[in-house]
Amino acid sequence: MKRMGIDNVDYPTSDGAATTFTKDGKTIVLVTVLDGAERERTLLEMVGIVVHEAAHVWQEVRLATGERSPSIEFEAYSMQAITQELLSAFEDTRGLPKAR
Repeated sequence: MKRMGIDNVDYPTSDGAATTFTKDGKTIVLVTVLDGAERERTLLEMVGIVVHEAAHVWQEVRLATGERSPSIEFEAYSMQAITQELLSAFEDTRGLPKAR
């Protein structure tokens, strides 16, 4: 957050959050997952949380780009790409829980 020049933002207390910031004409969507959620939730629950937050990222992309009516295939590929990026970042930083 400091690197982006964004101050005075409380860390979310819900399992997942997508927080949108606009600075210098740029839109930033920060996705956070509650510390320790991966120890309390199953893999499927964590994927569900990440997909939920990915949907909010997609909504912000649409707003920021003025896209009003994306094709269903464009929307599906966008959701896939956003979800994969979020899951990859989560795995790299915290590790996903093992499937039960």
